Amino acid sequence: MQTEFVTSRFPEGTMPRTSTRQAMLRRTRRFILAYAETPRRLSRIREAGSDFGPWKSPADVIDQVSRRTAVMGVGPKLIIQRERDREQLSIREVLAELVVPDLGANPILELLSAEVVAEFGMGLLRDGGLYVCRYIDGTLEVSRHGFRTNEWKGSARDWFVKSGGMPKLTEVAKFMISRVKVHDVDDAHVIYDDRIYTHPSGETAYGGARHYHAHEDCPGGWACK
Repeated sequence: MQTEFVTSRFPEGTMPRTSTRQAMLRRTRRFILAYAETPRRLSRIREAGSDFGPWKSPADVIDQVSRRTAVMGVGPKLIIQRERDREQLSIREVLAELVVPDLGANPILELLSAEVVAEFGMGLLRDGGLYVCRYIDGTLEVSRHGFRTNEWKGSARDWFVKSGGMPKLTEVAKFMISRVKVHDVDDAHVIYDDRIYTHPSGETAYGGARHYHAHEDCPGGWACK
């Protein structure tokens, strides 16, 4: 799931900021280079619970932080200390709070959609549509796009990717499948390329038109008329 980074000046709780990894690295760089005009601007780094490593140049410390936070995961805390004034900056990776927007759709689908957006972001994804009262192509069976109740409309959603082609679309679809499994949504489907996953029976070839988008649906409601 999506994570974010909390950076805080010492003592903990002073000037905390929550941001993306790239924004965290920018703040780290500004912290390390704050006294760049002085002859001594070395810094050192440690993980909470361990001792500081040796004093290093700004470029070395920034590179070390970049490499470490790329694989650090939720839990560990890194602490950077400047030699000149002994000021410290802490870095922690935390789980981002999942925001589930009210789309007026099936609540299960809203949750699944929120997880996809949290994982890949709208910079990559393009919404392919939610509620529409129509048949599945080539059949007289109403698509789950057209399922509804008195409280919501739409039990399916399509997603396109703006870059990366079918490999990236497959990555998105595989993530969808993983979340359907986590939530154990019986009779949910994910369709992409020429494949269809049905929970919990598994993935098979799809007999319909090839999908250049990832379709996700879940049970609930009744077919529109």
